[in-house]
Amino acid sequence: MHKELQIRKATNYENEVATLFDFLMYFIKVWKVACQTQLGQCYEEIYSFMSDIEALVYDFIKSILIDAEVLKFKPGLIVVATISASFEVFLMINFHISTLETNP
Repeated sequence: MHKELQIRKATNYENEVATLFDFLMYFIKVWKVACQTQLGQCYEEIYSFMSDIEALVYDFIKSILIDAEVLKFKPGLIVVATISASFEVFLMINFHISTLETNP
């Protein structure tokens, strides 16, 4: 452990904990790349849509971080749930579509 400490100091290595924002950026980038490779020509529309979702999730996560009780959950789980909720909110606001509605 002493040698490891010396190596870390010599390389200015810092241990950092992944934040909700790190997970947000990772998941959205993965989604954008997957859409680009799978859909090709309509990438611009998908990119714009995902950018809107990203902005919405970012705002939600800033609000979520205020509550210290949230820190007991895994950051990746919180972000995935927030992305899912953001899709629902975005569709309801812009297209008056609710993905939770059931057909009789």
